[in-house]
Amino acid sequence: MSYVINLENRCREALNKYYEALFELEQLGIIRSKNITGDIGEFLALRYYPGLHLVERQNNPDFDAVDVDGTKFQIKYSDSSKTENIDIGDPSKYDKLIVILGPNSKHKQDNSDSFSAYLFSKEELKNNLSKTDQGKYTLTKGKLCRLLLASQRV
Repeated sequence: MSYVINLENRCREALNKYYEALFELEQLGIIRSKNITGDIGEFLALRYYPGLHLVERQNNPDFDAVDVDGTKFQIKYSDSSKTENIDIGDPSKYDKLIVILGPNSKHKQDNSDSFSAYLFSKEELKNNLSKTDQGKYTLTKGKLCRLLLASQRV
């Protein structure tokens, strides 16, 4: 037995726009999997660092891309105004981290409505971050600020 779900016009229109946008992003090759946020981050990272090539396995837990020299890159994207921590994986599994922050990201260092990109070596991460109780490395706004200061990029 099925039931018809009645929605207000505004809700129905918003959902229709969302799925139309998803379809268009898929057609443009921006979204390649069910991990919409990760796919957007990877797309933006390729624009920021044009020498990158995404690995074939779309949900590789250790790294997302390599450059022509074989340098391994982990790519993380955040556009949430609510998320406190960005899980950056294990820096021993990759060589560099690219962090892409969207206009709404709580981690942004400014109030611009643009995307921001940051590149860190695993040495910078290991020297300036510590593991959580769960054995993970995470990035908060404060930690990002300390990393930028430590690398004198502010």
